[in-house]
Amino acid sequence: MTRTTRNNLTLLTLGLVLSIAGCSGHQTRADAKNAAQERWGSARANISYSLAEQQFEVGDLDKAEKTVNEAISTHPDDPRYYDLSARIAMERGQLERAYRLLEHSISLDEERHESHYLHGVVQQRWQRYEPALESYEQAFAHRPDEPAALLAVAEMLVKLDRVDEAVERLEERLAYFANNAAIRTGIGRIHMMKHNYAKAVTAFREASVLSPEDQNIRELLALAAFADEQYGEVIRLLAGMLSDDANKDRVDLKIVLADAFMATENPVEARRIFLSITQEDPNDVNAWIKLAQASWMVGDDPRLTQATARVIALAPRRHEGYLLRGMAEHRKGEADAAIASFERASELAPSNTLPLILKGMTKEQAGDSDGAVAAYRAALAIEPDDRRAQELLAGVAE
Repeated sequence: MTRTTRNNLTLLTLGLVLSIAGCSGHQTRADAKNAAQERWGSARANISYSLAEQQFEVGDLDKAEKTVNEAISTHPDDPRYYDLSARIAMERGQLERAYRLLEHSISLDEERHESHYLHGVVQQRWQRYEPALESYEQAFAHRPDEPAALLAVAEMLVKLDRVDEAVERLEERLAYFANNAAIRTGIGRIHMMKHNYAKAVTAFREASVLSPEDQNIRELLALAAFADEQYGEVIRLLAGMLSDDANKDRVDLKIVLADAFMATENPVEARRIFLSITQEDPNDVNAWIKLAQASWMVGDDPRLTQATARVIALAPRRHEGYLLRGMAEHRKGEADAAIASFERASELAPSNTLPLILKGMTKEQAGDSDGAVAAYRAALAIEPDDRRAQELLAGVAE
């Protein structure tokens, strides 16, 4: 090889090296530029997403939708953005659109808990409980520390009439969610549905200990205690709740409290509560009925007469007013008037045996044994297992 050839080869090799180095440097700068643009785009999308979340939380759906769409256009591969867009659509009642957005979100990240959970919510609103259950199960599988998904699973099991399975699913996680009031509240609700009132009281009481400021749990505990005939507990709970300004006008709670006083043979206190309700709302028929009952127990005949007259005036097709008027007339010794009132009550409530039983008792006391027997037999024709009618009929026979 000549010296000239060697020099040319050296120059060619040097040029190739420099060319490769130059290309490599150019490519590195391009990559850096693209990476910087990607980071900037991602940062912009995250800022837009955060702003959209704030707008959604304050209820500005138009702005939230516009902002989250900007995030999606900037960074279309982040499932969070589609979840938020789906929530906006759900808030507007656009369930089909929400469903499609969530399907896309799940395709981007099959293990994303929130996407599966929202997917379940959409299915639940469509009353597709089996698919909703599957979505909630997926959500819980990916986030087993998230109680909301587990509660949703239990709710769907209840909807599907798998109540025992629902309570089992919740109870098997009690140790894990040792400090979670919502799980115990869910258990209590299911026990109430199953009429396991003592178990419901236990669950709600544990939930109340974990969340002592939650008035909803205290209310559920009071209602469960009433159903379980723990009237002392009802009085303690509701007296405390009604002393709070937020609850002082709750008529429903006042009625339960007064009923608890009636059950504990304290009709005087019950009468006071029912009287206050009728003063606040003179057209509350149920309050007038209960006021009449309490007045009868107390022996307050003037109030009993007033209350029964008010019930009949407000609801002439309800049997309770005539039944209570008959009781008042019976107490005053007006047998014929009482019998007429009981007969009217029986006409208005033909499946109720009480008016017939009271009619029979009134006839029996008036010396009309045959009339009493006829009334008791009429009651047994309606309800053959009515022990009161059976015993009274047997007494007349003797």
